[in-house]
Amino acid sequence: MAMNRSKRRIVIFLWVLFISVGCSAKDPVRIGFVGGITGRVADLGIAGRDGVILAVEEKNAHGGINGSAIELIIKDDEQQSDIAVKVDRELIEAGVCAIIGHMTSAMSVAGVPIANENKILLISPTTSTNALSGLDDYFYRVFPNSAQTSTLLADKVFNRFGLRRVSAVIDITNREHTESAFDAFRDRFEALGGKITAVDTFLSGPDISFMKMAEAVVSRNADCIYILANALDSAMLLQQLHKLGSNTQVVSSDWSATDELVHFGGSAAEGLFFMHTLDANSTAPRYLAFSQNFYDRFGRKPGFAACHAYDAAQILFAALEKDPDAAVIRETIHDIGTFNGLQGLIRFDESGDVIRDHFPVRVKNGLFISGE
Repeated sequence: MAMNRSKRRIVIFLWVLFISVGCSAKDPVRIGFVGGITGRVADLGIAGRDGVILAVEEKNAHGGINGSAIELIIKDDEQQSDIAVKVDRELIEAGVCAIIGHMTSAMSVAGVPIANENKILLISPTTSTNALSGLDDYFYRVFPNSAQTSTLLADKVFNRFGLRRVSAVIDITNREHTESAFDAFRDRFEALGGKITAVDTFLSGPDISFMKMAEAVVSRNADCIYILANALDSAMLLQQLHKLGSNTQVVSSDWSATDELVHFGGSAAEGLFFMHTLDANSTAPRYLAFSQNFYDRFGRKPGFAACHAYDAAQILFAALEKDPDAAVIRETIHDIGTFNGLQGLIRFDESGDVIRDHFPVRVKNGLFISGE
């Protein structure tokens, strides 16, 4: 018997409702990224941003997180603490489940109270300050704290190179990193029997006289110069030291280990040494594939900031796939415990500090070469 018109309308309505509900897209998973992507130290922020963009694009191409697309919201902290606080709040108001960032220690120190207040995970690719170590908070990082890196660097300078007198140059614009790194270096170096002959500080900016700075450093008669500054400022100081004919061994904080260092430093950067979290000679399949994909997408090779940002994103994805509840992301990361990074396993301690290997790196022929 033919279905009457009224019943037919009801069936059609229910069928359309079923189709619309069954085929509707899931709500996106919103993730924030924040770093300094404009200004004098934008190299770190841009690299981190692009590492996360690639991770999100790859994940979305394979179905997203449990069938939900990832929506990435990017903010620029401009390397200013008040802006960092502002954009973190904006990301939280936009409904992100977690924030990847910040890219410098100073900005992370500013942002962690906002993360704690709102119980939102802040996972940093490159923050190293000891001030955020050992805390029960909403901060995780895939970059080792300064105490680890600087202690290893002091050991190399004293035991491997046989150097005893160090003159330091510190950019206090990002003092949460630079002073933290220097304090750990000094403590270990002096415990070994070395001496810090002088400490010169400066505020990063366009009006710095790097020649005057270099002249002061050379006058210290140290057998090692320790530069703790961003890549551009480090390169400018190296240029002036080179003009003065200085052959003193220079070591650096890994903050400066970006392409800008060798681009602007040129031959003056040759021989610069630091302890690093990235093995430039790695043949790990995951790292090689990432490097090629990053080059294909952005037209340049990835540095440590891009690699660590990609790893941070992958850790976040893994946690959300196991438990999509944003309220328990940090607990989920803790429960998973160990993650496959681009160059090996990544593990966290109880407070969210990373446990990972370091590599001695030297600038040779304009490249970062691992091994010493």
